[in-house]
Order: sequence, then C-alpha cells, then structure tokens
Amino acid sequence: MDPDVVRFAVVREPVSRFAAAFNQVSYEVFVNMRPKYRSLFRDSPPEDSKKRFAQFLEDVLVPGIVNSCEWTTPQSEILLQIGPDDNRWRLPELDFLVSLDALDTYMPELRELLGFESQTQQAHISWGGYGAKLDSGEVWQALADNPLAARRFCEQYAFDYRLFGFKLPTWCSTEPRKGR
Repeated sequence: MDPDVVRFAVVREPVSRFAAAFNQVSYEVFVNMRPKYRSLFRDSPPEDSKKRFAQFLEDVLVPGIVNSCEWTTPQSEILLQIGPDDNRWRLPELDFLVSLDALDTYMPELRELLGFESQTQQAHISWGGYGAKLDSGEVWQALADNPLAARRFCEQYAFDYRLFGFKLPTWCSTEPRKGR
C-alpha cells in the first residue's frame, strides 16, 4: 500500500442514504434531464415527492433492483472487496471510517490525516429538488405504510446495518426469511 495515500470512507445510516439516493435520482432525472436513471421512474411520475417515492418503492425496492443505481446500492457492496488470499469478502484497509452523523465531530481528525491546514468550514450546498426533497422521516413513514417494501428494505440493507454498526430498525427481523 502506498503510504502517501489516505484511504477513508464516510458511511451513512441506510434509511437516510436511501432518502438521499431517491432525492439525487429525482434531481438527476427531472432537473438535470439526465436519462441514465429515467427507467427507475414510471411514465409521467407525480411531481409530489411522497407519491413518486411510493412508486419508487414498488418499482425499485420491492423487486430488488437497488443495484441498478450507485446511489441505492448498499454501501457494503460498494466498499467490500474479495480478499486476495482467501477469496472472502472484507473491508479494504482504511485509515479512517466514520458515519455521516459523526463526521462533524471527527472532521478535525480527518482534516489532519488528509493534511488540510485550513480550518474554515465549507458551506453546505442544497437544492430545492423536483417536487421537494424527501427526508428520512418521510421514508420511515412510507416504509411503515408498505410492509412488503419494509421487508425488502431490510433484506437489501441489513448487512449495512450490521457491518457499520447502525441500529437495525425494530421492524427489521434478524431471522432469515423462508420463501417469498
């Protein structure tokens, strides 16, 4: 490994990440008019983000095609690598791993590790979105209203919860499902 390279990752609680992914995909498709993810939405999708998200759950999460987009792919699948010696999945050698929720607390340590001298904070950039942004609370409610989508969410993202130490939602069973 190159000693001059700092390897770090910032991970996000899966429901929060899924909400951000939906917002980003909506922005890319409906504001930037990029066709790459247009297939993740129905023809003439509603502008109301809650209604559009309900369709997104049915069309992307329920059939299990979350890997069709880098923003919805579970973080564990993005970060894990096959070990060269034993062909087992493992996290890469990282110098720093932090959750987004704790990033502000650990930012001085990360900045020092990266060699940044300036302590000025960068302004957070936000966008209005297409039909307004959906927040994590609204995602939790949508999943509560759709038990099948909640089950699929748990199946797709349970490993992220375990691997990165996030508290598994109470509505996620830790028991494997028998049949579908």
